[in-house]
Parts: sequence; C-alpha cells; structure tokens
Amino acid sequence: MFGKFTKFLLIAALLCLAAPRGRADTLPVGILSFDSLNQPSDTPFALDVTNLTQPSLVGLSPVVTQLDLLNLSLLVDFADGSSASESLSPTDAFGDFSTGAIFAGNVVEATLTGNFAPTSVILGDGSATNILSAFSVTITDPFGPLQDGDLTVFNADTAPVGTPEPDLTLLLLPALATLFCLLQKYSPPCRAASLASQ
Repeated sequence: MFGKFTKFLLIAALLCLAAPRGRADTLPVGILSFDSLNQPSDTPFALDVTNLTQPSLVGLSPVVTQLDLLNLSLLVDFADGSSASESLSPTDAFGDFSTGAIFAGNVVEATLTGNFAPTSVILGDGSATNILSAFSVTITDPFGPLQDGDLTVFNADTAPVGTPEPDLTLLLLPALATLFCLLQKYSPPCRAASLASQ
C-alpha cells in the first residue's frame, strides 16, 4: 500500500508528464502536379503549382489568408540521371505557376522550394497563427517516371508553440515535501514529549 507521500509524488509526476508540450501543425496550402497539356495526346508535359489559398478555391485549404509563393526554385531529375533547374511562370493573378509544356515524359522527380508570405495567417475557424516562411516538396512516382496526374500536396508548417515555463512552486513542492518527510523521520523527538514521559 502506498503511503500518502508516495501517492503525492506519483500524482505530481503524472501531472508533470501531462503538461502541454510544444507542437507545430502542417497546413495544406498548395499542389505540385505533373500534367499533360495536350489532351488526348500524352506529351508534352508540364509541372504545375496550384495555390490552394487563392480566393476562388476557398475551403480547399484551412488557411484563409492568400499566400504569395516567393523565391520558387524547381529542380527536376530525369530518367537518364541528369538534373536541371527549370523556371516557373505565373499562369494567373492568384499565385499559380507552370513550367509550360517542356517535358517529354522522362521526369523521375521534381523538388520545389520557396517561401510563403505573409507568415501571419488567419485560419478557416477564425483563429490566427504564424507559419514558417520556407517550404520544400518533392513529387515522385513509385512506379518510375512521373505520369499524367501525379501530384503532391505541399504544406505550411506552423511555428512551434513553446511550452510555458512551470511555476517555481510546482518545481519546489516535491523537494520541500521530501525534505519535510526526512526531517520528520530523522529529527530527534520533541523535548516536551520527552519531559512528559519522565
């Protein structure tokens, strides 16, 4: 059976373990896709960036604030082992970009990096949060070169929310309780109690 002090220490330890921790969330804000631009023909292909925070796509992203995609860089790896940086051009005024129809279907993967602005955003539930500026996403196909319709979602990462510092009292309480118990156990009996027994 646990003593009162042992129960107290156990409860204090559980409360410390249950304290909130720092966390960060990921919020989907865009799509990188590999698309055939000449239907029904399979070539040529383009890599396209769709901004899910634009006003015409309300509800596809939890971020209500329209994000600008800045400093975009696209590195493309081809089936022959070569790589190339490809430029992206705006396709509309809402933050969508495309390479244009320049690929013959021999793209193995592509990595898009860039920055978001602004970094203080409003979410669909009305709350505000801060996101990290930099992002990176890679599109691949597990079966070989990219195929028409392959896509990947890219996210904005929220800035981690730090854990608040615990109250000094909470930190000192277990030490003080231990000291009190040790004093009770090892201190000599009270002088008045020893005189009464004589």
